[in-house]
Amino acid sequence: MHDNFLIVMEFVSSMGADPIGIRNAPTKRTHAMHIAILTFDGFNELDSLIAYGILMRARTPDWRVSIASPVARPVSLSGLTIEAQCTVEDAVSADAVLIGSGIKTRELVQDPALMQQLKGLDPQRQLLAAQCSGALILAKLGLLGGLPPAPI
Repeated sequence: MHDNFLIVMEFVSSMGADPIGIRNAPTKRTHAMHIAILTFDGFNELDSLIAYGILMRARTPDWRVSIASPVARPVSLSGLTIEAQCTVEDAVSADAVLIGSGIKTRELVQDPALMQQLKGLDPQRQLLAAQCSGALILAKLGLLGGLPPAPI
């Protein structure tokens, strides 16, 4: 079993749903929960696409799962091109954000414009999670358990 399966299952569980979609916990939300999977050029297909597939299979009617990206058509590390369904701005306002990994993550955290956009991520109002090198983004933003922002 790929480790990303376990990461996404924990993510799903933390949102109050049965990880395999057998029964859904009652929700107190008055709107559909938007779950954004942040996906950048050079993304790891295993992170973004497995997460998307698992979250969609939870079949929770009040969830909206989307691939968010700063580009309209992110290209994976293997050359696969996909369509983004929403923007980084949409992800920053989402209820839950899962940050995928990729081959260019070290470059991404050095991009001041992108990091400025991502400063809107807020663990007080959002569920935030990262896979593999996606954690570098949370580290750079200072969002890893009270640790100071990483110099990366």
